[in-house]
Amino acid sequence: MIDNNTEVEIMNSEERGKQQKKHKKRLWIIISGVLGLACIIGLMVWLLNSFIPNQHKKKAIELLKEGKYEEADKHIRKSGHVREWFANEMLLEREYDAVIGIIDYTSPVEEQTRIIDGLVTFIYPLTEMGRNRSKIKDDNERKEIVRGMTEAWLNNGVYEVSMRFLEQLAREKCGDEDMQYDLYKRACQMKYGEEAVKLFLEDKDAETIRFGAYEQDNDLANGKETIEWRVLSRENLGANGITILLIADQALDVCPESENADLWLNSVFINSAFSEKEQKIIGDTDDWRGQKEVVNEAYKQYHDSTKKVFCITRSMLDQYFPEESDRRCRATNYVRLSRIIQEDAEGYCSWRAWNDEYSFDYVIESNGGSYKVSVSKEGLAKSGVRPALIVWFHCFSD
Repeated sequence: MIDNNTEVEIMNSEERGKQQKKHKKRLWIIISGVLGLACIIGLMVWLLNSFIPNQHKKKAIELLKEGKYEEADKHIRKSGHVREWFANEMLLEREYDAVIGIIDYTSPVEEQTRIIDGLVTFIYPLTEMGRNRSKIKDDNERKEIVRGMTEAWLNNGVYEVSMRFLEQLAREKCGDEDMQYDLYKRACQMKYGEEAVKLFLEDKDAETIRFGAYEQDNDLANGKETIEWRVLSRENLGANGITILLIADQALDVCPESENADLWLNSVFINSAFSEKEQKIIGDTDDWRGQKEVVNEAYKQYHDSTKKVFCITRSMLDQYFPEESDRRCRATNYVRLSRIIQEDAEGYCSWRAWNDEYSFDYVIESNGGSYKVSVSKEGLAKSGVRPALIVWFHCFSD
């Protein structure tokens, strides 16, 4: 027989077992709920961060290939990928028009520039790791892509973007220089005209260039004569496009005693010598982006930044005319016969320059080409003006 104590213990044991089962059941319900919730959250995260963006990515690519760039841009924004990624993928698939579409629907300009820069590093990775991981392994393939992309821009009339792309390639010293120069010429032809390209870009080694017109033979009846310029320096295609520093081969005039030479050159002379169209390819002094080999910083500091034509500086003379004898020049018949100018027995004239170190005018003496500080306005008025300028082909809007 079971006594009362034993019976109570059995009942308590059974009750504890029931309670434990209930506790385990509740625990499993909680765990199952947590796991279920985690699965739901994981699913939502996957949907939001992977599946849905991936669907937008696929749709964007599909629309880009169909030329529906505005619709594609809406999906690009929701895809989780930056525009550079899509541009690179389209470039890889030779969908050049799609790349153009991506850039067209991108703002601001800084982001467009970033996409273009990204295309360059995608085609020509700058690091060894990047080159090893690149999807484009062959240099011929790279060359083909550069040509295809640039020609697509040109065929669509988007010449300034093509120029920016080629300038960035030149900045990073990437690719086939001759091919890229020829493509750049085509873009310049669209922007500046066939005549300008033929005049300045056909012969990369030209030592002289005939550009603009000014009275030189003192025969007003036969009109102005074309000006001959000496090429002092040339960057055939670099980060800032193509720049050509020119100086007139002869003294073309004298500046009146009452006028500042800079003001006279950039009002009377420039409007007489160059058409509006020709003036567009002459760079302003604030546009040369610190190219010290072209224009000394001190010159820009002491001269109005809107000047296009200028008197050469002393530092430029030292660089481009190290021998004093090379500095000697003659004046045109127009200057000799209709102006008062200081000449030596051999017919060489003195001509004006600018001391960029101390900020004052000085002259190059006729008898030998040495420097001479000039404090006399009368003396300056008898010195020839031998204009200098920079012809600049570049991607920026005029």
